Amino acid sequence: MWREPTFASVLVLIASVILSIVSGQIDDAEHQWFTRGPESEHGPIRIDSNAEFASLVSSEGWAGDGSEGDPFIIENLDINGTGHGFCLFVGNTTAHFIVRNCVLKNATYPPQPYYPGVNQLYYFEAALNFYRVENATVSGVRAEGSNYGFHIFMDHGLIEDCTVRDNNVGIRINGNDDGIANCEIINNTYTGILRQSGTDFNVSDCRIKDNGRGMYITGEGSDIVGNQFENQDNDIFFSHTNDCFLSGNQLSKGFFFDYMEKEEFLSLTVLPDNTLGGKPIRFYRNEMPNEIDTTSNLIFFINISDIELNGIEIDSPASPLNFIYCDGMTISNSNFSSASGPCLNISSTFNLTLKDCSFHDSPVGISAFGMDNVIVEGCRAWNCGVGMEVGTDGHSDRLIVSNCSAWDNDIAGMVVSQLSGQATCVVEENEAWNNGIGILYDSRKGGDFGEEGYGLDTIRNNTLRDNGGIGLLFNLKHSRYKTVVENNTMIGNSVGVNITDHSGSSGVFLSSNIISGNEKDGLTGIWANGGLFMGEDWFKTGCMINNNTIEDNGWNGLNLSVLKNGGGIFVLNNKIQSNGMSGISIGDSYDGGPNPIIGNSIVDNGGVGIELIDLKNGGGPYNLIEDNEISGNRGAGSLSHQYYPDLPIVGGISIISDRSSGYRIRNNTIINNIGRGLFKGEDWSGSGNISGNIIKGNEGDGIIIEASKAGDRSILNNSIIGNTGSGIVFGGGINGYVTNGNTISRNAVGITLRHSNDTAFSKNIVTDNGIGILSEWGDNATIHQNNLSENVGYGVQIRNGNQSTIWENSFFRNNGATDSYDGDHRQACDNGSGNVWYAGTTGNYWDDWRNISGGDVRTDPYPVDCGAGSVDLYPLADPPFLGPSNVTEPWLRGKVFKEGGGPLYGVTVTITELATGKSVDLVTDEDGNFSRTLRPGQYKVELSKKGYEPKEIELDMPPRDYDLTAVMKKEENDRPGFSLCLILIIPLLIMVIIMVLVALLFIGHRSRKVPEE
Repeated sequence: MWREPTFASVLVLIASVILSIVSGQIDDAEHQWFTRGPESEHGPIRIDSNAEFASLVSSEGWAGDGSEGDPFIIENLDINGTGHGFCLFVGNTTAHFIVRNCVLKNATYPPQPYYPGVNQLYYFEAALNFYRVENATVSGVRAEGSNYGFHIFMDHGLIEDCTVRDNNVGIRINGNDDGIANCEIINNTYTGILRQSGTDFNVSDCRIKDNGRGMYITGEGSDIVGNQFENQDNDIFFSHTNDCFLSGNQLSKGFFFDYMEKEEFLSLTVLPDNTLGGKPIRFYRNEMPNEIDTTSNLIFFINISDIELNGIEIDSPASPLNFIYCDGMTISNSNFSSASGPCLNISSTFNLTLKDCSFHDSPVGISAFGMDNVIVEGCRAWNCGVGMEVGTDGHSDRLIVSNCSAWDNDIAGMVVSQLSGQATCVVEENEAWNNGIGILYDSRKGGDFGEEGYGLDTIRNNTLRDNGGIGLLFNLKHSRYKTVVENNTMIGNSVGVNITDHSGSSGVFLSSNIISGNEKDGLTGIWANGGLFMGEDWFKTGCMINNNTIEDNGWNGLNLSVLKNGGGIFVLNNKIQSNGMSGISIGDSYDGGPNPIIGNSIVDNGGVGIELIDLKNGGGPYNLIEDNEISGNRGAGSLSHQYYPDLPIVGGISIISDRSSGYRIRNNTIINNIGRGLFKGEDWSGSGNISGNIIKGNEGDGIIIEASKAGDRSILNNSIIGNTGSGIVFGGGINGYVTNGNTISRNAVGITLRHSNDTAFSKNIVTDNGIGILSEWGDNATIHQNNLSENVGYGVQIRNGNQSTIWENSFFRNNGATDSYDGDHRQACDNGSGNVWYAGTTGNYWDDWRNISGGDVRTDPYPVDCGAGSVDLYPLADPPFLGPSNVTEPWLRGKVFKEGGGPLYGVTVTITELATGKSVDLVTDEDGNFSRTLRPGQYKVELSKKGYEPKEIELDMPPRDYDLTAVMKKEENDRPGFSLCLILIIPLLIMVIIMVLVALLFIGHRSRKVPEE
């Protein structure tokens, strides 16, 4: 069936170019539609039966007895319906009556029902309201300023010589054997005439101008004759109408059809004396004409098979070709342009092939929807509202759009729609630039899904660039099939990719795309009620984003939301770098799936590397952030700060307001970010684990935990090194964290407790920090078997904290301590209350607590510094815990010099791990420096710079920080000595040559014989 087009074409029709008024149209000032006598003001009139009508006629002194020969007459009244919902209401009458020469205006509802017990909606805010009326004539009435000018349910009635203007709907009329004649219907917002049911309806000799729609027609047996239409979005809108006859109408925009069956089209009669822009309108049914009349301005082909058109030229003033319910069409090498609507309009048609056609300079280039089996290849569209709109309906086998180009289209370059069915859809090798939207993909495919259905929708190898809106826009609703988006390039658009996936959709799988240099977000979207189960609940997938390059976008790299039972978002192995705001931002997840973020390189973004916001009741066991490189992010302008402006600046990972089933943050490299390395705030999730991460060189704290409920929470086996704040901060409202096996080094403070309770610290290496462990209002902490060594300040300092237990820790040279005890350099401080520095008869090991002469550990208590007067009653003879001797992931610090000179800038440094073959490229700064964290192992370091001999160094990286110095020589032909030799030798050679020539000339002159006299 004929289907309503997608929203893009509706927008186009609204924005389409208005045709000039042709010479045959009637001028306002010259046409007199009717003559009215003087009106008298009157209040709203309500009549609800023949008896009420007769009574009112008697009381008002009106004429008539209600018979056919002597009808009741209501005339010459001026009625304002403000606050009443109507001006004149007549209902449930069979009497004959006439309403003439009246002004009815401003029918609006009162604040409460005007008539007690009657629903005010019954009156519809209609100036003239007829309900179940027969035998009425409305003549010379002016209706304006209301929701409905006329709202009429009547049989055997006539509306003539009326003006209906400036309403929402001009005339709504339903019933049988009704007519509208010689009326002026102007400037009604929604539609001029709305006909929704009934038979034998006639509209003749009316002027229908400046309305949203001219006429909306349904029902049977309508005759539309001799009307003039001007300046509407569409002139006549047909929906499920039969036996409609049109003759002698002057149209300015044409017809629009919605849900028309084939039989309804075949019952439609349109004579050639109907015109559009002064040109005839042609209807061809059941067979093609011998020759297409391209001088016509609107041409319809209905129920025709095996059409082949080649080399067609349709240009101004000709308008579109329309093919409806046709089968087997091929249109090739044709040019369509300068139409008032779609250049080429095809609907409810089977087996369509368009090849190497051009569409331009029109509201829509091609509109082909409601189709089965469509191939569009090598077509071009420019200077349109929508360049190409192509869609399938029903159970189509395929929809293929390939090798097409679209540019300079205001709304969209291409719209590809699948409204139902299970078509194989391929959109590939297309290019779209300088459009509002590059490609809009609208899929609502239903049916079952399974392995055999995967990959049916593929969008690949397209280039979408410099579009003012979105490069690639998805609208997915009830689409049960996976959509694969791969190897596309989205560059320089306002937004690279936008995906809306809702109401049971299967999700989108984006792989190996380049999304770069877009003004706002690289990829943004919302998933609601979407998701495809892939074997087990954990793999319910709303969207898979894999192996893409997302860089240099003005806002976020990925900005995604998961709403209302959406599948999780899988972000795997992407390169996300140099975006203006955050690398990855995922928020507003209600009953969503897990959000695995694994193996990505997220570097040099302006905001947070990864931020998760407002996760609620997430599906699956947990959200996972694993094996990502998160470095150089600047922490500014993140989405988090729009919702939580008081948050600290975070550069690495930020998770806020988490009520999901849990999270795992593990094996990530979080280095050199401006702001905190990892922030976890408002944590009410089911469980949490932070493990195996390298958190190094961040400006701020390494890890900060705020407002976390008690439960399964742990920070395990991380390397937290060289951050300008604390290595780990437990902020307000923390309960029950376990911190075990971490290496925490070179931070301002190793671990800070701030208003935190019931935390446990064991087997951590806390070394070379400003302070090892600092408790500020931390209660009931357990500090057990940690290596606290060489911290500038105390190994453990309790400023305010109560009821904590500290035992079996190893204290080495903290606070300036040496082998010998010095009361001014004690290694721990306690200014709280109720803290115990031993458990049972086991205390801590203090390396300064020994006799100078014999080296034996003293047996008397170790005096802890500060005001509490605490002591370790049972200091240990041997350290109970040393931990690993080295910090994991040490720094390689390199410096490159010129031979015999200063540092060398701009050297490319390629570092390759020999065991894996993985490599990274660095460039030396103006001081010749480069740096990189590396796992201990064997590496090849290659140095290269133009004008210098390349250098290769084999490196056995030790399990500690390592300094590498290299010197590069200039290439031989570029050395100063060689150049100097050339400078000296060339002039010398020239001088020698000159001297030889002079000598030869002189010798020749002396040897010449002198002639005899």
